[in-house]
Amino acid sequence: MIETLGIEMAAGQTFSRHFGAETDKIIFNEAAIKAMGITDPIGKIIDFRGKKFQIKGVTKLPFSVIA
Repeated sequence: MIETLGIEMAAGQTFSRHFGAETDKIIFNEAAIKAMGITDPIGKIIDFRGKKFQIKGVTKLPFSVIA
């Protein structure tokens, strides 16, 4: 979906069939990473909604705004 929407990655990777089921991985955007105060996020484990996830990627923020 990330590729389909043309969203660019700031770090890490998107999900891929080549890696099998990645139900324990998560991708955030730059704003979420900044809000959580995480530095060097790729590979870090976080607790999100009561489940542990490894941060796989960080998407760049969109540059357009809907007014």
